[in-house]
This record gives sequence, structure tokens and C-alpha cells, in this order.
Amino acid sequence: MPDGWRFDWRRRLSVGLAFLMVGVSPAWAWDAAKLEGDWLAPAEDADDVDAIITLTRQAGQWSGHIKTILVTRADQKWRDGSLCVNCAGPKQGQAWKGLEVIWGLREVEGVLASGSILDPSDGRVYDCEIRLSADAKTLRVVAYQGLKLLGHEMSWRRP
Repeated sequence: MPDGWRFDWRRRLSVGLAFLMVGVSPAWAWDAAKLEGDWLAPAEDADDVDAIITLTRQAGQWSGHIKTILVTRADQKWRDGSLCVNCAGPKQGQAWKGLEVIWGLREVEGVLASGSILDPSDGRVYDCEIRLSADAKTLRVVAYQGLKLLGHEMSWRRP
């Protein structure tokens, strides 16, 4: 084959790949600023509560704190001033408001992974993974122990 054809083929391939990379945004090319801020973690059953969780990033790690517990029922068991009596270690006895419930998450190819999430109602700590939806309005939060496929998935949205 002539040398001109080989050059043309390489040039066309590189131009095509450039357009592909610009035109299609890969999952890992997200805007971290869309994750930061307040998210509503809705109650999933009668014993659960609606809470606003604030996600922040510091030194490459993500964490989440309870900003407030929303009072939706008069007989609601937990409120902002409730203490984390079932928590272990330094979190035991802390008020729910301000309590760090997510920690150690790192950005890995468009996902926040390798972190932990605390269920303050029973004090259990789970592995955690968080994904942002394509429209940046919903978080898919998975809490699991061992296999992620057997974990509990929650949908959080902007308040």
C-alpha cells in the first residue's frame, strides 16, 4: 500500500477518536461539584426517618453528615437531638444532627467507592458505593457487606 494511504488512515482514525471522546462523555468524566451539597435520604419504612445529608469532599475523600432530621410524624422516634446510642466507638452518644454517617469514599471511575456508611438507628456500619444519575438529580447509594449485589440500594434526591 502507498505510504500516503497509511498516513491518511492514521489521521482519520485519530480525528475519529477525538470526535468520539468529545461527543460521548464517559461515566468517569463527571463533575464532582454536582455531588457536593444537600441530599434527601427518604424514609424507607415506618421505623425510618427522612434526613438531609450533606456530602462534602476534603483531601480527595468524601464524607456525609446529617444536616437535619425531618419531622414527618408526631410519633417519630428519632429527631435532631436524638443520640446515637447504638453506635460504637467515638460516634456513640453523639447527636444525630451533625453526625458523620458516610466517610472514606474515593472517586473511582465515576463512582464514589471504598467507603463506609453508618445506619444510626442500629449502629451498623456497611461498605458503601454512590453513583450520580445522568441528570445529576439522584444518587444511587448502595450499602452492603460482602457482595454488592446483595446490598441495600437507596435513591437520594436533592431536597
